[in-house]
Amino acid sequence: MKKASQNKISLSARVSTIFIILCIGSLFLLGSMPGTGQSSGEISIFLAGDAIFNRAWSHFTEPEFLQLIDEIRGADVALCNLETLIHTYKGFPQTNSGGTYMASEPYIADELAWAGFDMLGVANNHTFNYGSIGVLETIQFVEGAGMKIAGGGDLQRARRPVYYYDENGTVALISATSTFADFQKASNSRPDLHGRAGCNPLTFTTTTVSTITRATAEHLQKMAKEEGISESDIRIAQSRRGGEQLRFLGQTFQIGDENGTVRITTINESDLEGNLEAVRRAEQVADLVVFSMLYSLGNFAFQSETVTKLPAEYVEGRGYDHTTTAEEFQANTRDSWNRNRAYWEGLVATVHFKDGVLEKIRLIPTNLGVGPPGTDGVALPFGVRGRPVIADNELGKYLIDMAAELSKEYGTEIGYITSENIGVVNIK
Repeated sequence: MKKASQNKISLSARVSTIFIILCIGSLFLLGSMPGTGQSSGEISIFLAGDAIFNRAWSHFTEPEFLQLIDEIRGADVALCNLETLIHTYKGFPQTNSGGTYMASEPYIADELAWAGFDMLGVANNHTFNYGSIGVLETIQFVEGAGMKIAGGGDLQRARRPVYYYDENGTVALISATSTFADFQKASNSRPDLHGRAGCNPLTFTTTTVSTITRATAEHLQKMAKEEGISESDIRIAQSRRGGEQLRFLGQTFQIGDENGTVRITTINESDLEGNLEAVRRAEQVADLVVFSMLYSLGNFAFQSETVTKLPAEYVEGRGYDHTTTAEEFQANTRDSWNRNRAYWEGLVATVHFKDGVLEKIRLIPTNLGVGPPGTDGVALPFGVRGRPVIADNELGKYLIDMAAELSKEYGTEIGYITSENIGVVNIK
């Protein structure tokens, strides 16, 4: 049960900008918005990254684990990215899984609720591992455990904000992903036919464009004129991507700082507008809007190696036959994951608002099974590793210092507080 606050408050003041928490290549976007409350005060949000759980954890009692549970329960609202599916294998495995075919038994939803989670985002590369049935079962079990879930269902449901009503304010969650095969994204329902239950898409395309300097473009124009080439075949015009471009004999060159190539990413306008509309709707209801994308804060729990059933084509495609159990397959094919300690260490964050303004971001280092800094890979054995606990001080300082170094180029300062073994983001 959440710790009760003595004062009922809300976040009615508007923050002029949406701020970004950048950490280990991942992000949440949060913004305080006009809400429905009548007073102002404090609210805290616990943010965790990829939750890949398929084993119970409510029976563990080590202090460093219970300290993490206290952190989750101590926030007014706690949310994470559900990077697994909670289902009973009624769905059919799809041809593209985005990695392991994820599966967690229904009791895992109760375990997440026990830990203190209130809201889950499910839009990611595993949403459609078991088709629409897997998506719908996941929604069923998560909601049955009393939590809110965003990012899955038909497109209307997948894109719709979900709300958690805390006495200290209302929080909205929108979950989207840009990592999926085309057939995995949700589609709209019509009055006479239901749509495809999938993930909330934020589709993008990346193209490689040749670039030239403006001086080169003008030189080509001059040469073309001397050769009698029509001006309509070589002209400088505004680019839809921004800036200017040169159209030269059927080819297009982006005008930039140097001659070469550049990769340009363009977001699908329909997906962008659809998600922005969801944000606008949430603004009318919630005191705080959370838009979750790019898998948040890295791995929060990493138990994909103990999925108990895997599709035949997934196993046989890697040289094993039908006699190989899922456990045997996973134990023999995880070397690349196990050697990279980055999968087994991470951060969680508690974000504090006061009077509608960001006040503090606390970063809490976690350990999913690694040894001391400088050692390779994961240290705990198969079947044990993957459950998060608070990191010890040596690993904690290492992780916070690494996050601080990665954040420098964004102008974000993070300090390590030795006495608390946490990082604190400098709010400017």
